[in-house]
Amino acid sequence: MKRKTVIATVVAGIVLAAATLSVAMAHERLQFSGEGFRHLLQGITLTEDQKNQVRDIMKKYRNEEAAQQADAKGLEAALSDAIFAGSLDESVLREAYRKVAEVREDKVVLRARMIHELKNILTVEQTEEIMKRMKERSRRLLDRRAAVESRMEKFFQ
Repeated sequence: MKRKTVIATVVAGIVLAAATLSVAMAHERLQFSGEGFRHLLQGITLTEDQKNQVRDIMKKYRNEEAAQQADAKGLEAALSDAIFAGSLDESVLREAYRKVAEVREDKVVLRARMIHELKNILTVEQTEEIMKRMKERSRRLLDRRAAVESRMEKFFQ
C-alpha cells in the first residue's frame, strides 16, 4: 500500500510539472510574439505616425522572434523528452533545461528592446494602459496555473 502511495505521488508530481510547463510555454509563445503585443495595442488610440512606427518596430523584430521561436520549440521538445524518458538522466535533463533557459533569456532581452522602442513612441497614458493590460494578462496566467494545480491535486486525492 505504501509503495502505491509513493508511486502515485511521483506520477502526480510528473504530471503536474508537465501541465505547468505546458501552460507556461503556451503563455510564453503568446507573450513574446508580436501577436501577443499587437493584442495589447488593440483599443489603444494611435496616431497615424504612431501606427506606422509600431508597424516598423514590429517588422524589425519579427524575423528574430520567429528564429528564436523555432529554436525554442525544438529545445522544449527535447526538455519534455528528457522529463518523460524511461529512466532519469539528470545530466541530460539539466542540459536540456539550460538550453531552454538560454533561449528564454534571449527572448526576454529581445522583448525588452522592442518594448523600450515602443514606449518611446507612445504617450504616458498609452504606456500606462498597456502596462495595466500586461499585468492583467499575467494575473490570468497565474490563475490558470493555480487552476491546473488544483485540478491535479483533486485528481490524485
